[in-house]
Amino acid sequence: MSTRSELKALRREYGDLLESHGGRRLEEFKRYEKDPESFIREVLKAEPWEAQVAISEDVLKSPLVCVKSGNGLGKDWLAAHLALWWTYARRGLVLVTGPTQKQVREIVMGEVAMAWGKAGDLPGELYTTALRVPGDDKAGIISFTSTEVSRLTGHHADRIMVIITEGQGCPPFAYEAAYRCAVGANDRMLVVGNPNSRSCTFAQLFESDAWSQHTISCFDCPNVLQGEEVIRGMMTLQGIARIESEYGKGSGVYAAAVLGEFPSEDSEALIRRYWLEQSAERFRAGTQSDDPPIIAVDPARYGNDKTACAIKRGNQIGKCETWSQRDLMESVDRVVDAAERAGVQPYRENP
Repeated sequence: MSTRSELKALRREYGDLLESHGGRRLEEFKRYEKDPESFIREVLKAEPWEAQVAISEDVLKSPLVCVKSGNGLGKDWLAAHLALWWTYARRGLVLVTGPTQKQVREIVMGEVAMAWGKAGDLPGELYTTALRVPGDDKAGIISFTSTEVSRLTGHHADRIMVIITEGQGCPPFAYEAAYRCAVGANDRMLVVGNPNSRSCTFAQLFESDAWSQHTISCFDCPNVLQGEEVIRGMMTLQGIARIESEYGKGSGVYAAAVLGEFPSEDSEALIRRYWLEQSAERFRAGTQSDDPPIIAVDPARYGNDKTACAIKRGNQIGKCETWSQRDLMESVDRVVDAAERAGVQPYRENP
């Protein structure tokens, strides 16, 4: 392949070439292999704050790390700096994915570009969506959106780190592809996001014992602790006050954006969580009732839907029976049987 053809192929794969460095020899970075914090401070000339240091140390030892946080706390900044550490100090391949092109190219890769440029002497070629390291085809950074997730499984290296940004917005198949890619004993997965909803794969990570979990509140931020903007662009007391004024401390928005916690219920939920909690409390109390039992039926026929049948006594619902793939008369027989067992009497209007 000619040089011109190779350049065209690289541009199709990685976008425009932004910058190229000669830099130091790769062997010089090996001493940071087990010290991401020192790499960030000494090589990248950056100052991570306490929560970022803790996450960096965890990525060093844990294969699966997930981070949920309030807004403006430097998740993508840290992801970019750890990507560079993995590339140069561990001579590994980093695969970055997220739900939108803006999030991946402009934010994460933008952070990579700023850190790489600030270091000044890191060898390689920086593209719009990738970083290539000379002399090592298995080390570098490649980024793409979760809609291009088929590209995720096409890369192989001795050490792979998969970084998923805006984890709350990535579909389940993006996570599945990441699991299939990070299969080596030394591989890593780092997922960062905002806890906006419980109804996503990102939320499930925080219910799994397999994942090392981190939660960062805006009240942990140096800007908030010190009452002034010591780190530009991060959350401030004024920012917290604006969110509180608009949505209130008890809102789901405040829980996610400020506290870094999943809201107690999703704003679009049909059934409120506290309704279920109150119902469960009444059920545990086991209050007896002399009211006659009533049967409730939600019928279905063929297909994936199910017929549901439950008995109500007073303010309590007993066991709900379900079945599927039955014709109408078969369902009628089952409803009659359930009613007879529960002592349900046929409804009769007063004469």
